[in-house]
Amino acid sequence: MDKLSPDQLNVLDLIASGKNIFLTGKAGSGKSEILKALRKKRTDGDTVFLSTTGMAAMNINGCTAHRFFRFGLSLLDPDKIQKEPVKREFEEMIKYIKTIVIDEISMCRADVLEAIDRRLKKACRSELPFGGKQMVLVGDPFQLAPVVQTSEKAYFSKSDLFNGEYFFDAPAWRKGRFTCVNLSEVFRRDPDSDQFIDALNDIRVGVNKQGALSVINQRINASIDSETPPVFLCAMNKQAHEANVTALKSISGKGARYKGRTAGEVDEAELPVPKELLVKIGARVIAAANHEEGLYVNGSTGTVLDFNREKIIIKFDHSESPVEVVRKTWPINDYIYDEDKNQVETKTIGAFEQFPLKLAWALTIHKSQGQTLDNVHLDLGEGAFAYGQIYVALSRVRSLNALSTSKFIKPRDIAVDPRVKQFAEEYIHKNEKLKLKNIAIPEQYELDVRRLIEELKEKDRLASEEIRTQNIASMRQALN
Repeated sequence: MDKLSPDQLNVLDLIASGKNIFLTGKAGSGKSEILKALRKKRTDGDTVFLSTTGMAAMNINGCTAHRFFRFGLSLLDPDKIQKEPVKREFEEMIKYIKTIVIDEISMCRADVLEAIDRRLKKACRSELPFGGKQMVLVGDPFQLAPVVQTSEKAYFSKSDLFNGEYFFDAPAWRKGRFTCVNLSEVFRRDPDSDQFIDALNDIRVGVNKQGALSVINQRINASIDSETPPVFLCAMNKQAHEANVTALKSISGKGARYKGRTAGEVDEAELPVPKELLVKIGARVIAAANHEEGLYVNGSTGTVLDFNREKIIIKFDHSESPVEVVRKTWPINDYIYDEDKNQVETKTIGAFEQFPLKLAWALTIHKSQGQTLDNVHLDLGEGAFAYGQIYVALSRVRSLNALSTSKFIKPRDIAVDPRVKQFAEEYIHKNEKLKLKNIAIPEQYELDVRRLIEELKEKDRLASEEIRTQNIASMRQALN
């Protein structure tokens, strides 16, 4: 999607207003495109782009929130964070930052968001939410939940500070007064897929399950009109690994083993592709990055035609011409303050080099996140085991006719966390479309009306506080 829609342009305008923003939306609604456009606009070094995972941070050419705020990976105690001295270099850097963008915010635990708020307040010497910095949080809580180990669950369930483990359970969320923007238009579906889109929308929020599954379950062991085999999507890492190993062994002939190289500070658990890649002629692969000239994109599938030490030749499914794929270097970034330039800059502190390819007979649902696949066969094995898993799997494919499933998906497989549904009702859906009594607001005026309503609400709040103060003063005077 090269050109932003009116709604996406409105989001950029809203971010420019300086308010704290929570940007959410369905899979394929263009959240990533907005981040790309925002990065192009923000060239003054006053905006940092962070993510909750290393892979997502690489995709936005930023760094992880943990690295930026100098947090450890274990559970965080916000009170201890507040008492810790802030390093001088961080304090100097944060002065020049106006906006902090955090992608994949749905994977951010409550303790992390609260710790971010406390650290910023201390570094900025301000009691304003997040130290007065603009926060732009991006992500869909219906898709990815924060990772909380069994041993950590008690920390949140017994805490007096948090209501749970989600980012919106942190007091900092409530005090931040975020403006919620929900992107509703889906771009990465075929135009004739209205029925499929409606089913996906219902599955995402866990409503009309029977009706939605009556559409999806038409595709049990369905044939897909394609010359290329579908990607086998499954729930478990072991299942995907075994399928890829078995398929690769079934190909006769010698293979090539390519070892990735790392330098500097690299977390090998967060690599975008395997550190060791084994391929043979005829192997099915998937691209894990975009080609600079658009010859393939993240999620393009293809077949290995040939290889040597320097390149792997792929016939991608979407193209007639073979493509020479060479090694790619992913930088591992951090942010620093450059005193000479008086601005914050990205600094590369590590790197990972490897061919941007993975074996693609099978993928896990989790690792397919963020990719669009042309053909998919979904095999849940013993069933879904995580909130949002069915929605993430089904939303990888462009159209219903490009999907097949190994068995009936049952209503109980569609798991949506009730607390996410409650959060959506309270913060997202009520702001989805502004309407006056019997009058729908024209799209071109919607942003202005939204701003006006927010201003009127703020004036009303201030006026109420002033009246309350005057009443208290009058009562005290009467008592005296």
